[in-house]
Amino acid sequence: ALFDELVSRGCGSTLSHLALRRIRVAAHISPRLLDPNDLGTWFPSLTHLSFQDEPRTPICAAPSPAFRPSSSLRVLELHGRWPKHDLNLVRMLEGNVETSDGGQAALGKLKVVGLSPTNADVKELSAACRRHAIVFELVCKF
Repeated sequence: ALFDELVSRGCGSTLSHLALRRIRVAAHISPRLLDPNDLGTWFPSLTHLSFQDEPRTPICAAPSPAFRPSSSLRVLELHGRWPKHDLNLVRMLEGNVETSDGGQAALGKLKVVGLSPTNADVKELSAACRRHAIVFELVCKF
């Protein structure tokens, strides 16, 4: 309903920053979790996207085959427990996945908040970012 309202007000094509935080999907409203690949279709001008999901109440389903951002996305921020297999980020970073609008991926920064530097997923994401000249920022919460 929130996305429908934003699009109906003309925000869909102009929205550039979006943070999804503490949204609880009610079963009677939507029987399925949000597919993050739909965001690129709804908001084609999105340059900054922040997922601030909680493990106990997820809002997003794992995309198949991987997260496909729009070609306008420059910064992706993940809070909480977002292991690489949730969004298949390594596959996306390796360029094996077409963007949602068929363009060339132009992600410039991946920010991960809340995971440990020793986490295996963090190490793999960091290495993939280095290989593709993408800034990787890790913020640990104590």
